[in-house]
Amino acid sequence: MNEFIFDLRRNWLAIATKAVIVVLFLTGLYSTISFSASTQNAIIKSFSDGNNQDLYRVTDTFTDANEFTEIRQSPEKLDQIGEFYEKLNESKLVKLLSSFNQPIPIADFKGSESFDAWAGGDYVNGGVYVDQLTGRETLEVRSMQMSKEAFEFSHLTVDEGQLPDWENIDYSSGQIPVLLGADYRGIYSVNDTLDGMFYMEPFSLKVVGFLEPHSSMFYQDDIDHFLDDTIVIPYPKTLRGIAKTNLDFGGILSFAMINSDFTASKEMSSNDILKHLDQIGRETGFTNYALIGVPQYLTQYSLMRTMLFDNVWLVAFLQVALGIVGGLVVCALSSFNFRRRRTVLNLRWIIGTSCLELQKWMGMIVLIEWAAIGLLFLTVYQVLPNEGSSAVGWIILIFAVAACVDIAAATRSTKLYFQRKIA
Repeated sequence: MNEFIFDLRRNWLAIATKAVIVVLFLTGLYSTISFSASTQNAIIKSFSDGNNQDLYRVTDTFTDANEFTEIRQSPEKLDQIGEFYEKLNESKLVKLLSSFNQPIPIADFKGSESFDAWAGGDYVNGGVYVDQLTGRETLEVRSMQMSKEAFEFSHLTVDEGQLPDWENIDYSSGQIPVLLGADYRGIYSVNDTLDGMFYMEPFSLKVVGFLEPHSSMFYQDDIDHFLDDTIVIPYPKTLRGIAKTNLDFGGILSFAMINSDFTASKEMSSNDILKHLDQIGRETGFTNYALIGVPQYLTQYSLMRTMLFDNVWLVAFLQVALGIVGGLVVCALSSFNFRRRRTVLNLRWIIGTSCLELQKWMGMIVLIEWAAIGLLFLTVYQVLPNEGSSAVGWIILIFAVAACVDIAAATRSTKLYFQRKIA
């Protein structure tokens, strides 16, 4: 043990330099592999050719306040909107992506004001306030209401819990199953309930799951609208009948759900889309809509996809170049350390230590070096974004191979050195 300590004290600078270079390379390699994997997943998940579609937005054309109020107070008219919504949902030619980010007042909210829907803006109604009707402290938090189709189109998944039962969402029960963004972890748990007001109606929001961290969706020209601090409220499958029990609530909800994006194949022209909507409008009786193209989606889509591909190859090229340079430097340091250790080897040889024992000693010295390097990388690894076991597996394999090669080179150099002395 004293010999190992003496070697460390004598060669610490070269050993430390070698360790830093190897750890920096392994850290960069880990980041490269993780980035490549996450980029490939993003391309497959969010930017695949299957998502390269035209995006449109359908909106109502009620500009007159009196006419708008009249429609909202008519169960028959609202049922027409509901049928129009259902027909679009059932269409084989287009996919309706209904979503809306309406803030939700939550009574006795357990989180901080960082969840405030009005935070960061010039709003006077932000922060916690006492609701005059309930007498409870209330905070209006960020929420995103969406249909099953919008959820699936955005490739959203849960990290804990389960998905809502989209086929059986029933607002008339007074309870809505919701998903919470990743920032809600530690504040609420699965099966907790939040008392909220949804379009001025009280609801019990039951937590059924948490979204994966960094979940995002395309929303109103924002290709990465993040949902980490958001409550996701599922829309019901049908609108018809909602207005019969509560006209005000049903009226607001109907227009929120119908003013939505939808996708269509690039093979369909704008005229084809208009004809399809016109047919649904005539079948349902709802014709007060307008069609808006959303070219920003395809523009951002193309830019993001190109950026991801280009960055993967650029980062990989830089990592290979750094690996070659780093490998040469490590080889030079290992050779330098061996030459400095030859003095100790010669002394041990003079006092009668066998060549085999000297090889074992040299191998053990280098093994201790790599054990220290491994501990240093493990310390650095703890602060890295530990995503993807495949990246960790590759690092372990490369580390093990490099260590074995270095140890083998050191023991072989020792053997050849003394073979030349004997000769």
